[in-house]
Amino acid sequence: LKVWDAETGQEMLTLKGHSDDVISVSFSPDGRRIVSGSWDNTLKVWDAETGQEMLTLKGHYDYIRSVSFSPDGRRIVSGSDDDTLKVWDAETGQLALTLKGHSSWVRSVSVSPDGKQIVSGSDDNTLKVWDAETGQEMLTIKGHSDDVNSVSFSPDSSRIVSGSDDDTLKVWDAETGQETLTLKGHSSTVNSVSFSPDSSRIVSGSLDKTLKVWDAETGQEMLTLKGHSSTVNSVSFSPDGKRIVSGGGDKTLKVWDAETGQEMLTLEGHSDDVNSVSFSKDGRRIVSGSLDKTLKVWDTLSGQETLTLKGHSSYVYSVSFSPDGKRIVSG
Repeated sequence: LKVWDAETGQEMLTLKGHSDDVISVSFSPDGRRIVSGSWDNTLKVWDAETGQEMLTLKGHYDYIRSVSFSPDGRRIVSGSDDDTLKVWDAETGQLALTLKGHSSWVRSVSVSPDGKQIVSGSDDNTLKVWDAETGQEMLTIKGHSDDVNSVSFSPDSSRIVSGSDDDTLKVWDAETGQETLTLKGHSSTVNSVSFSPDSSRIVSGSLDKTLKVWDAETGQEMLTLKGHSSTVNSVSFSPDGKRIVSGGGDKTLKVWDAETGQEMLTLEGHSDDVNSVSFSKDGRRIVSGSLDKTLKVWDTLSGQETLTLKGHSSYVYSVSFSPDGKRIVSG
């Protein structure tokens, strides 16, 4: 992993310790720590200031695909190809819970904003909702007919959206598990899904080269955003909900007007697939991670590439701004 100064692009820290690719990285809510998940079957917790390895979390026996801090920063949740989720104490590294129930890889995990629930999406075609304190399986959510690639809670914690290889998105009631909406329109795999900050809309990115914006209440398809010439790997709303950024297999990022669907900017500079995109908290910058082994930072108004962060010797799968926007972590 590397930590970069988001203003200057200076490489501040190189975090060495994993023995295989780092697939998922995340800052703690207070920005003081970083968690990483790797194909070496471990998680590591790092001091974001010094780069010191604080903890190694061992317990999974297959690739780790997704890692996330709880909103209060006290716990870490991981999802693995060993078909389990694990919950860890972020201070001590102690394994608190193992969540068993899926019969195939756990591709995506998300903690509810209120910290009470965890949702997981799996190649067994199901989602599961778990009690974040006890680890009890509260719901098994069936409805997709293929792998579940991406899951996310709404900002108010009341709903869950999922995207699947069955070409659909589904919206579920987080309390009952009831399927409230099926969003049909994509003609191929749905790779990435996200609610808008006000929970009123959902954006999806697909292998069919398009993004779609949906009304989260009615399920109506509001916009189809065409412009990428290859798969759309990652999508995200800006913090104010007015713009959407997407990263694609065509080596570009695009910024879209979330109201009209108009393509505002095409950000060119990467020489391979863009896997991960993220807005800074103030919405002024975007960070992207690519198979070309670099990260880039872009000005969201001008589309200008402000920084290229070089130093990785392999693919960059995951990027994230620190909560204060001053640093970037990549893996």
